[in-house]
Amino acid sequence: MTTKAKLPLTSKKHGSTRCVECGKLFTATPDMPTVETEATELVGGRPGWYLPTRPVAVRRLWHAACLERFEAFTAAYRDQVRADNEALIESLRA
Repeated sequence: MTTKAKLPLTSKKHGSTRCVECGKLFTATPDMPTVETEATELVGGRPGWYLPTRPVAVRRLWHAACLERFEAFTAAYRDQVRADNEALIESLRA
């Protein structure tokens, strides 16, 4: 009986060797400044009973410019959602 080698759960393609936003290798772009972020992600248990309920701290590396661009896009998206919700509420009131 052969056993498969288990990969560590924290092994991810993006966030350790590549920028989360642009996907470029950090070794290929040594001139760009990097920023490390820490967040909490919800992960699940065993396969078949996957419920994302266990909080785990995750650190990721970003290019500084990519992080600024991502945060600006996220802020604009939140503003758009807020405006759409307000418009929907006003249309329901009318």
